[in-house]
Amino acid sequence: MTERERVLAGILIKHERLKRNWSLQGACEGICSVSYLSKIEQGKAKPAPEIAELILKRLGVEWHEDEKTDGAVDGIYETVLSGDEKRAEELFKTARLEGGRYLVDRLLLSSWFLQSEPDDFLRQCEGQLSPRQLTLYFIQTNRAEELVRREPSALALTVYGGKLCSEGEYMRAVEALSRAYDYAATEGRAYLMCAAKLLIGNCYSNTMDYERMTEHYAVARRLADAIGDADSIATIDYNIAATALELSRVDEAYSYFSKEGIGGSMSLHKLAICHELRGETRQALNALDRAKAEDAGDIPKHIVEKMLNIVRFRLENPDYLNKSEYGRLLLDCFSEIRGNLPSGYASFHIPWVLEWHRANRQYKQAYELLRDFPEYTNLNAD
Repeated sequence: MTERERVLAGILIKHERLKRNWSLQGACEGICSVSYLSKIEQGKAKPAPEIAELILKRLGVEWHEDEKTDGAVDGIYETVLSGDEKRAEELFKTARLEGGRYLVDRLLLSSWFLQSEPDDFLRQCEGQLSPRQLTLYFIQTNRAEELVRREPSALALTVYGGKLCSEGEYMRAVEALSRAYDYAATEGRAYLMCAAKLLIGNCYSNTMDYERMTEHYAVARRLADAIGDADSIATIDYNIAATALELSRVDEAYSYFSKEGIGGSMSLHKLAICHELRGETRQALNALDRAKAEDAGDIPKHIVEKMLNIVRFRLENPDYLNKSEYGRLLLDCFSEIRGNLPSGYASFHIPWVLEWHRANRQYKQAYELLRDFPEYTNLNAD
C-alpha cells in the first residue's frame, strides 16, 4: 500500500463498518486494539498494510493489487481525459474493478458514465484523490471553475467553457474554450480539440456571428471527420442551419431541414418554421404532426410540445398577434425554456417574443429582453 492508499483504507474501514452497524471492537478484535482502530478511522493514524488488509477482509472487502487491472484503470482514465467517451465507457464495462483498492475508481467512473451524483463515500475521500480522480470528481460536483484554477487541463477547460456557453456567458466561454483547444493540441487530444472548436462555434451561433461560427465549425468538422465523430458533424450541420433560420436565411435553412433522413422533433420543428416563413401552411402542419411522434432527445417532452403548439397556433390563426392566448402560450413556453434549457434554446425564440411585445406596445418588456440578449440589438434596431 502507498501512503495515500493507507489513508483511503482507513476511510473505507469506517465506511464498511458503519454500513454493517459493527462496533469498533467487533471489527478489530484479535487484530489490533480498539483505540488504534479509532485513530485509524479518525485519520490520526495510518494503518499498517497488514492490519488494514486483515480488518477489511473481516468486513468482506478484499484489498489486492493486480497489474492487469491497474493497466485497465490507467487506460480508462487516459481515454476519459482524452474526451473519447464512447471508447472509455466500453473499456469500463469490460474492466473488473473488484476489491477495496479499486473502490474509489469504481464509484467515480460509474457515476461519471451514468451521469449521476457521486457516492457520498467519495466526498470523504476527496483529500486523498489522485489528480486524475480529482479531475473527474470536481467536474461531477460542478466545480469545473475551481478545477481550472487549481489544475487546468484540456478536459477541465472544455467542460468549464461548455458550462459558460450554456449559461449565455459567450465571450468568457470563448476565452476558456480557446485555452482548452490549445491545451488539447499540446496534450495531443484530438477529441477535445474537436469539442472545444465545436463549442466555440456554438457560442458564435448563439450570438449570431455567422462568419465566425462557420470558421470554427469548419475546423471542428475537419477534426470530427478525422476521428470519425459522426455525431459532432451532425450537430454542426444542425446548428449552422438553425442559425441561418434565425438570421432569416430561410432557403439555406430549408435546404438542410428538408433533406431526407433528417429527423428528430427539433429538426422537424425548424422545418415547420421554414415552411411557415415560405408561406407553405399545409407542409408546415405536416412537419408539426411528424415532430410530435419523434424523439425529443434531452429536451423535456412537454417543452417540445409547447414549442410545436406555438407554431401551430400561428399557422391556424393568421391574426395571432391580436390573440391573448397566443401571448400566454409564447411567454409561458419562453419562460420554461429559459429556466430549464441552455441559453441558445431561448435565444432562438427571441424574434417571436419581441414581435409579440412590439405588436402589443410592451416596449419596456422588449427593452429588457434585448438587454438580456444583446446579440439581437443590432438585428432589431428598428
